[in-house]
Amino acid sequence: MYSSVPVNAENTISVVIATYKRPLLLKRCVEQIHHQLDASDEIVIANDDPTTGISDRAFNIIGGAPIKIVNNSGLHGPSAARNCGIMSASNDIILFADDDDYMRSGFITSLRETLKAHPDADYGGANVLFAELLDTFEDREPPPLEIAKRVTKAKDLLFGAGCGMWFKKHHLHALGMFDVDLINTEDVDLCLRAAELKLKCYRLGAQWIVVNRGEHNEETNITKKTNDKDKIRVWWKVYLNAQRCLPFYSKIRIELLERFVRRAIKKGFLVTCLKRLFRIPHDPLFLLALLYFVLQSIDYGISKVVNRKP
Repeated sequence: MYSSVPVNAENTISVVIATYKRPLLLKRCVEQIHHQLDASDEIVIANDDPTTGISDRAFNIIGGAPIKIVNNSGLHGPSAARNCGIMSASNDIILFADDDDYMRSGFITSLRETLKAHPDADYGGANVLFAELLDTFEDREPPPLEIAKRVTKAKDLLFGAGCGMWFKKHHLHALGMFDVDLINTEDVDLCLRAAELKLKCYRLGAQWIVVNRGEHNEETNITKKTNDKDKIRVWWKVYLNAQRCLPFYSKIRIELLERFVRRAIKKGFLVTCLKRLFRIPHDPLFLLALLYFVLQSIDYGISKVVNRKP
């Protein structure tokens, strides 16, 4: 369904920030991003907890890009929250962030330069630096050379919504936006559907974004918590989408199947994992997945014995 919100001039940016009961993180995130934006841009805060009100007066911001606050009043979860933000966005480019993200100064400038140099770009993302790796820098912003070996490189085609992922708005509508049935990995699923439509992807090479910068005494997730059983179901659904969208020899498809098996076994769902694998006996990766299942099961059994309390 298309939004009735008018879209502003080309390459203007709406930053959609999903949040859930984390006011300290949200305040820091909004203020740090806001100074990088132009007056024609905007920040859209998608609040997944409408019982807790958010006011734009909570931020130390005067003028510049406007801030919209929208409450997710329908289905709850990361997909529904981000969809709520997308529907309220007015601009041509939707840039996603989580409330615990830190976008390095120059990040949005780099995005604008990418869009100018590659007007055919449909979506993309950035390299990621996890917050726990920042401890040695003692709150100073590390120069690029110091972090070069600490950055997790973004995959070709796949980006995380909390990792600088951006889309042109009309493509999000064409894709049906985020799947509200997915309580995690919803960003991977969206990128898979984008790959299926052969959308052109560009990664911001030199820029990086810090993720998981948590605060004590605040929620650990951007939306309500989910149980492991639901996560297993979602990881499997995303692999089946990859099976439909990508050839069997695709590195991404192999990695998604590997991730499903590894995570399912790590959570103790060995029988569930095996049952799901036997639903795809004609998949060219079936035998490889079975072998990996056996190896991971052995490792899981050894770990249980070693970690057993005397």
